[in-house]
Amino acid sequence: METRGGPRNPAVRVQCMQPANSSSPPRTPPMHTPRALVFTSLLFFAPVALAQEHGVLAQEPAGLFESVARTLERRFYDKEFRTLELPAIADRYRAAADACETLAEERAVVHDFLANIPASHLALVSRTTYDHMFAELSGRGSATFGFQLVELEGQYYVDWVFEGGPAERAGLRRGDQVIAIEGVAPGESVRLDWRSDDAALPDPAIHEILGVDGESLEFTVRPAPGEEVRRTVRAMVYSGMDAARASARIVESGPYRFGYVHFWYIPFMGPSGLLKELFADRFADCDGLIVDLRGRGGAVTEVGALLNLLDPQEGQWRRPLVLLTHAETRSAKEVIAYQLRRKNACFVVGETTAGAVIPATFADVGHDTMLMFPAFTLPGHTRLLEGIGVTPDIEVAGPLPFAGGRDPIYRAGIVALDEWCRELSALGRRGASAR
Repeated sequence: METRGGPRNPAVRVQCMQPANSSSPPRTPPMHTPRALVFTSLLFFAPVALAQEHGVLAQEPAGLFESVARTLERRFYDKEFRTLELPAIADRYRAAADACETLAEERAVVHDFLANIPASHLALVSRTTYDHMFAELSGRGSATFGFQLVELEGQYYVDWVFEGGPAERAGLRRGDQVIAIEGVAPGESVRLDWRSDDAALPDPAIHEILGVDGESLEFTVRPAPGEEVRRTVRAMVYSGMDAARASARIVESGPYRFGYVHFWYIPFMGPSGLLKELFADRFADCDGLIVDLRGRGGAVTEVGALLNLLDPQEGQWRRPLVLLTHAETRSAKEVIAYQLRRKNACFVVGETTAGAVIPATFADVGHDTMLMFPAFTLPGHTRLLEGIGVTPDIEVAGPLPFAGGRDPIYRAGIVALDEWCRELSALGRRGASAR
């Protein structure tokens, strides 16, 4: 049985960005006259601190719930809410938390408590998931099986399959139902880490699979109803940036050639460098570009560089561009999609994004647990996008269960890019990326 001890350390600030205010994105039809995009003045990047903050909160030993409640009552970004409303919400859950006998039970109470606070970036994450997140933000690899499990109505499905990663190499596909890990039901397996999704958002529960480099696990999966196969996946040191490099390819569509690259995360550095390499080499003669923004968010330090690269007036890419999104696309990626879309520089294809545009701060609340919470906002983008998200130009759902590797959002992106290029060809033009 898990025991309950006291908290250890302070809050850790992840990232800070302060963009200028901007207007809502226009809902205009495609245009063919280039319009200027000037991004260098849009974003102000404050230093990113990966170490402990100054002014550490002195926390006395307490249960998990009390540590979380006290942290939010002191540090939650909305002073009025944390003063007038948060204490009453905490009181509603305190008795249930006190009655818990295990950490798993108390985590569930905390999750329900957080779900009543109207903000994104509110979640409890394990030390392992926290370390994995920071490895990804740093562009470093960590031991992974190359996928995550998403829980839908009590069933677990493969998602977030890294291109070139161990799960893909072993034959796992997005949408496969996992019915056992080493012969144990996923929900009962010690290999299933806690959920790491935002408590107040309608995300399904997302779980990491725990393991060390070189370790192999057997997964019993159901690729389709009535089928059952076993896949052995060997963990390896791998990252979202490794997957981005592996994802880069040329897609043929009739007479056109499109570049494609998938950024699962936006690390502190790396994506803009990869795009520059691709533009100078493999994508140099492509007629269009698909940038897949499905996955988590990332650091804002790359946002300005990416926006400038994709500026059709001054950037290196001045041809048709499609961005792919889904309901979990968030944070820095939402800023990218919003800014490019409002300037008519791209089509956005897929699902409305998460509407999670408040920087994350992390606090150690004891029990090998990190609290992710918002301690400050992004003037401009938080007001425009938090709780709203970016609505796609072409809305396409991406169902998960038994997808069998099918990807309707990806296919719709290719169709949209093909049609855009055909319109330009009919006008006798190539390479005008403004709609």
